[in-house]
Amino acid sequence: MTEGSNFSHKNHALGVHTKVIPTYRQRHEGNKDNPTHKTNFWRDALLLQVLRYTVLGLGIFYGFSHQRAINAANKAAHQKHEYEHKQQLINKAKAEYAKTKGPAAPAATATQTSGGLNQDLSDPKFDLESYINAFLEAKA
Repeated sequence: MTEGSNFSHKNHALGVHTKVIPTYRQRHEGNKDNPTHKTNFWRDALLLQVLRYTVLGLGIFYGFSHQRAINAANKAAHQKHEYEHKQQLINKAKAEYAKTKGPAAPAATATQTSGGLNQDLSDPKFDLESYINAFLEAKA
């Protein structure tokens, strides 16, 4: 730095140069003869503001998309839980139905005669000829 500069001065008693720390105003206003220095400051400040708002916008966008992903996962988990609950109720109803219809199966064996004849008309092994013969013997 030169002796005429605002940023350094010479201590004449010791003959040593010491550095003077410039103030904020001195750093950013700089030389009055150079007008571009001041415009660079405003350009940098504007760039900083644009950068801040860009980061803010990106943060809001990320937060929105992340919240949507969380909500979608929660909704899927809730639907899966509902489906499992309904499946459990269906299985329980099937078990109850099997209990109520279970004793009806031995009643079908009661339709058989003591001779081992099948007299159940809905049975696929039903023999019509045997049924008629058994009916005629019972009448006689």
